[in-house]
Amino acid sequence: MMIDGYVADLIAQDVMRDASNDERAAVDKYISSISSSGWVAVEHDGLPSRSGEYWITVRSKDGELSTEMRVFSALQGKFAAQEYYDHNGYEVLAWQPVKAPLPYRPKSI
Repeated sequence: MMIDGYVADLIAQDVMRDASNDERAAVDKYISSISSSGWVAVEHDGLPSRSGEYWITVRSKDGELSTEMRVFSALQGKFAAQEYYDHNGYEVLAWQPVKAPLPYRPKSI
């Protein structure tokens, strides 16, 4: 699940109600690192909850990292090519939604 501002607020209001200052600081640091980079770590937050196109970072069994665009199926709970990754020792480390770029704005002549 991707942590956005709304979910972060819920965490701060409910889950972190009885947390120490150090625990609150650690959660705040983690949330801001996710928000600023745009990547969601599979290890911490799992796979996306919605179907769609995502950028993913994959690590090969040799430790090489690559970034690829893949379609995720929420119904199947996996990315396209997941069987290939699993069979060949690849691991999906992180994902982020594909975002449309801002429109091109030509300079006035």
